[in-house]
Amino acid sequence: MTQAAELEVMAILNKANLIVDQLKERSPEVVRLMRQLQEVINDYERDICRNKLRAQYEAALHQEGISPELACAFSPILAYNTVRDIKLVFVKRGESSAHTSVEFL
Repeated sequence: MTQAAELEVMAILNKANLIVDQLKERSPEVVRLMRQLQEVINDYERDICRNKLRAQYEAALHQEGISPELACAFSPILAYNTVRDIKLVFVKRGESSAHTSVEFL
């Protein structure tokens, strides 16, 4: 991959991250899914939420002008990171007190 192509992919990935950050704050469906993840106990339910987030992210990326191929490639990674971040904050806070509240990263 040329340096120019690498820079282009990095710029698109940065744009994708910004789009997802906006969805986390403004999309009622994404916010609902993130809140649901706070309550999910088993891996199956977590996977369902991750897949729904992936679909939301992929649609938004495509709508904002990211090619379908890259939207399809980036959305599972972005959804995985969202779930992981919520899980990490939940576990970290859960270790320090009996009452846990989750903040989204």
